[in-house]
Amino acid sequence: MLAEMPAKLFAEWCTFYQIEPWGTEMDFLRSAIVAHAAASAMGGSRGLKVDDFMPKFKQPKPKTTEELHDIFAQFAGVHNQVISNG
Repeated sequence: MLAEMPAKLFAEWCTFYQIEPWGTEMDFLRSAIVAHAAASAMGGSRGLKVDDFMPKFKQPKPKTTEELHDIFAQFAGVHNQVISNG
């Protein structure tokens, strides 16, 4: 999709995202704001911040150069097989 998208259109989408972000992270943030407001209304958020209501995920371990090379080689092999069978 990005290969066929004109640069101007991509820049417009980037600008729009800065004004009105979307995606899972924004959904989590909106939910955390609501949860914080609800806890505050019930007197239960003393000392808590909105960030305390955000889910915490483990960051994946960065891949080594060898691992990335192996992944690429596997993808290239599958890709070439699909094209030749295509």
